[in-house]
Amino acid sequence: MPIFKNGVPASWRLDASPSIQSASGRQKRPLASGNLSLLITDDVSWESFPEQAQRFLDRFHGRILKRVDTPVERMWVVLVNWRPFWLTFEDFPLGLSLDSMNGFCNSVIRELHSVSVAETHKKQLQPIARENARSG
Repeated sequence: MPIFKNGVPASWRLDASPSIQSASGRQKRPLASGNLSLLITDDVSWESFPEQAQRFLDRFHGRILKRVDTPVERMWVVLVNWRPFWLTFEDFPLGLSLDSMNGFCNSVIRELHSVSVAETHKKQLQPIARENARSG
């Protein structure tokens, strides 16, 4: 499992899905309810879900309200920025996703997506800045 992908730790990456594309190439996806979902990483397995989900929550100061771990489903009910989400393992397509429970959560999805885009952009610019410092 790669630790970094596109300059951001794989378990913290906030990829998006194929519906609404951002300028950076990252995408968000609407759920059937019209609320937003964000693919955190596609580099996840059934076994790694708890660790990766916890790292995501630790990074964004989230809180677990309930864990649903059954033989057929892994889903946590969580709070991020005091708003409720489902943090889920999806086996097709493979991924760890943060799904809005209601329309009030969509702004948090957009904010987390923006953070990811900014981090990815910053990581891509760092080698250029180091090369300029060496040549100058």
